[in-house]
Amino acid sequence: AVTSNNSPAVVRAYLQGRGLLPCFAPHLYGRTAELRHLKPHPHCLQRALNAMGAAPAAALMIGDTPTDLRAAERAGVPFLGYAGTPRKGRILAEAGARMIVHSLDTLLTALRPA
Repeated sequence: AVTSNNSPAVVRAYLQGRGLLPCFAPHLYGRTAELRHLKPHPHCLQRALNAMGAAPAAALMIGDTPTDLRAAERAGVPFLGYAGTPRKGRILAEAGARMIVHSLDTLLTALRPA
């Protein structure tokens, strides 16, 4: 699943352009009309977990912002920080992220359909 503060249409277009839409659709959970449910509120994570029948501890939130980290914490979901730059890594570490990676290449290769 993908959870985002962006609109589902933007998320869909982003994933489609990178060949990743089949990996996640139909589980795209973006911004709703209820702006109070934007991350760090755990609403989008809870929607994804409920739709997939997954327990929070059995999921993994990969995020690149402190608000992603807070949403994961509030939902009880383990968090993996993604820092594409050293600055993002420092920001995530200062926010309390304990695990941070600097590349998603291996994960993306595994997810893309053959």
